[in-house]
Amino acid sequence: MNLDEIRYIPAYYQKGGIQTAKAEIIVMHSMECPAQVGRALNWAKALALPTGSRSFAHYQTDPGGIVRSAPLGRVCPHVGNGNTVRGIWTLGIEQAGYARFGRQQWVDSGALNTAGPLVAALIAEGHGANRWLEPEDLKVTGVRGVTSHNNMRLAF
Repeated sequence: MNLDEIRYIPAYYQKGGIQTAKAEIIVMHSMECPAQVGRALNWAKALALPTGSRSFAHYQTDPGGIVRSAPLGRVCPHVGNGNTVRGIWTLGIEQAGYARFGRQQWVDSGALNTAGPLVAALIAEGHGANRWLEPEDLKVTGVRGVTSHNNMRLAF
């Protein structure tokens, strides 16, 4: 997957400069909506409006597509104080689906068909690492990997 070819619809409420460091942790979020084709595009279009949410991630995904809402190094208020929690630089991905989904529901929904390759491409570019992080892992200085918004909340 070529990250530069992903459709870009800039979120209205972007702030700060561009960070050149690679994200240490990729944080997966749920949009709290059905995992349906078109949700990522609709979500990104809503974020582009002055009436859109001030809380957003770098990418939105659904079973049929991916949309980027901010440059990788831009602050996106998806966890803690923007991209950072206790100095940990993060990158956020919103997936169409619900936080209550179990593993099989995520698989069956098709949401991972786009989110999975996106995460793999980000890891290949040096963001995060191919490791799932539980809340206790997140407290280790210098840890790299992938986790959920809930795990970030539980850890910090």
